[in-house]
Amino acid sequence: MLKSTSVQITTFVNPHLFWFFEKNEEEKRTVLIYDKSIWKRAIVKSIENNSYTTWLIDYGVTYISNKLYQLSKEFQHQPAFAKQAALNDVVNVKHVLGGVKIEVASTKEFCFGTVKKAKEKIDRAHSIFFDCLIERNNIHLGEVNIIDSNNRLYDLAQLLVEERNLTYNKELFDEALEVNSKIDDWGILSSIKSITPCTSMMYRKNLDVFQGIEDILEVKPCGRGMLRNSHPKK
Repeated sequence: MLKSTSVQITTFVNPHLFWFFEKNEEEKRTVLIYDKSIWKRAIVKSIENNSYTTWLIDYGVTYISNKLYQLSKEFQHQPAFAKQAALNDVVNVKHVLGGVKIEVASTKEFCFGTVKKAKEKIDRAHSIFFDCLIERNNIHLGEVNIIDSNNRLYDLAQLLVEERNLTYNKELFDEALEVNSKIDDWGILSSIKSITPCTSMMYRKNLDVFQGIEDILEVKPCGRGMLRNSHPKK
């Protein structure tokens, strides 16, 4: 993304590990195409010379097809648009007693209080925007800007820095990101209030459903082609 995009943060684990939807993408109509004996979800990008240029949302590639099929609403908003993200160049801080005053020290791992305060601000947000500064290993590093209920716009990371929950530290950021952006046990997400994030395992599950899609929904053409209620003949 090259500009600020309206998003919905679906799952927030810590400032270096959360997922979001781009709302403008989510609102586009999702359709089905049939390719190599597999039903695949797609968004139409353009129409030219009697063919559709589509974006396969579960594969992250473009595909040209001359037929589109209607996808049941039940499957249109499965979270395939979810992107993993992290607040850029910030790390956690801890307060330690140094002589006669309390000093702030940078740490790699986030404490419970920092995560709680960040989630509270996200939960109370009226609107959320994400500016992607760089993408690294499929992780979108950037800034989260929030409009609150009082119509006040603020940078989430900057506010958490001002509240002494985070600090800017480019030198420590890469190490902290390596620690915080991975989950060994995805089961812990079940305890987090969220819209289910899209993991590679969930991609496979969704695609298995689409392979047998005729068993659970009526497939209708929304472009060229005949009505099909089952897989096309091979």
